[in-house]
Amino acid sequence: MPLVRLSPYGQTVADFGLVEDIVGTFYQDYAEDGQKETELTILDKQGNILVDYDPNARNSKKDVRDFKVLGQVNLAKLGVQAAQAAVKKDAHGGIVFSWHVRKKN
Repeated sequence: MPLVRLSPYGQTVADFGLVEDIVGTFYQDYAEDGQKETELTILDKQGNILVDYDPNARNSKKDVRDFKVLGQVNLAKLGVQAAQAAVKKDAHGGIVFSWHVRKKN
């Protein structure tokens, strides 16, 4: 899934793997600070998951694309408060605590 940026001089295309690499770097920073259970998720403007970086759930040091989740699961529609706030652009200063809807007991 390439990212396309249009400009008056043409277009720039970046492979979505670049975005995943950036998210992976953020994850490594958290893991090195002792927060190895960290999960990072990027949503589109409707609340659909675009990047679901959770190596612990997949028992892998590398993220794996799960196409049953990416673009298919909408966290705002599932009631995740942080996703609903992001969709409404009402992020309460950028911090909202929510239960992980796919891991609730």
